[in-house]
Amino acid sequence: AAWLEVRLEGPAPNTFGIGARVTVRAGDVYQTRWITAMGSSLQVSLPPEVHVGLGDAETADIEILWPDGVSSTFHDVATRQRVRITRA
Repeated sequence: AAWLEVRLEGPAPNTFGIGARVTVRAGDVYQTRWITAMGSSLQVSLPPEVHVGLGDAETADIEILWPDGVSSTFHDVATRQRVRITRA
């Protein structure tokens, strides 16, 4: 099954892109996730990334809406990989 894992690198002080909206489109299916900071009472935190399942798609489009309102779009990204996107 196809999947994508997306991690963001934003400008300081928000280097993980916390609050960004990530939309992944494969064919007619859109999936939207938000980059959040999560933790627990044990001080364990989850990585600030999104993971989406994409069925049998070979490519997908990724749109990032950064916390400051800037949008970045990437077309025909190969699936089954981890992608790191840096805000220019």
